[in-house]
Amino acid sequence: MNTSSFNYQWKHWKKLQFESENKGKLLEGYTLRMWEQITGKKGSLEGMTIGDFGCGPGRFLEVVRMKNGRVVGIEADEAALEIAKQHFKNDPHVVLYQGDVLQAPIESNSLDGAFSIGVLHHTKDPFRGFQEMVRTVKPGGWVAVSVYKKGGYYDFPTLRLYRTMFRLLRPLFGYTLPLWYSYAVVSLFLPVARIPFLGKAVRAIFPFVALPDFQWSAHDTFDSLTPFHQRAYTTAEVQAWFEKCGLVDIEQTPWAATSFRAKKPL
Repeated sequence: MNTSSFNYQWKHWKKLQFESENKGKLLEGYTLRMWEQITGKKGSLEGMTIGDFGCGPGRFLEVVRMKNGRVVGIEADEAALEIAKQHFKNDPHVVLYQGDVLQAPIESNSLDGAFSIGVLHHTKDPFRGFQEMVRTVKPGGWVAVSVYKKGGYYDFPTLRLYRTMFRLLRPLFGYTLPLWYSYAVVSLFLPVARIPFLGKAVRAIFPFVALPDFQWSAHDTFDSLTPFHQRAYTTAEVQAWFEKCGLVDIEQTPWAATSFRAKKPL
């Protein structure tokens, strides 16, 4: 897994999306709500050990800790892992591993639950990563996944074109060009993003993520333009992952059409 774009990204926005950083701000509760809608776990996680497959600097690790759960984070990118270690250096209930989610360094049947949000579509073999999640969860435990939807924003033809262009220019400019693009386009067009027809037309030509917070919009735009691997899936394809692994109580989550959760049978 090529993680150079995430290395750059997490050094630039170390704690932007953490709940603790957004108290009293426009996107307070966004990360918490996202995690709860995908996993379905709104109550306490006390006494449980949960796996975060692709934890980055730790926005969802923090959510699990807010709910008093123990959490194991796996992250391939060294820089992101070091940032996460700094964020949780005084918390004995957070265990972090540098490793590939396709070969998770976690014992089989050892976790009470596992989730991967916005990660597997960046790997060489997303289904293999999903199988690893299932392997590490105890019988009776839960698994939750969210990936990009085919035909959605992350699959825009113009976005794919920009991503290819920035990748070709990367040997000369590194990640400076997509960073400049993200800030420039969000600065210019975020105010009109929600105007009917106009906002949609602008985003078709200059793709960007429109959120109420400027920095979040720039971050998510950069994130959409720079990964080495980026795939998108249909609802049926993601549901098939769960069926092939023999999971039960499979349900689509309220967060997205390609977001599912289920249980590992006893």
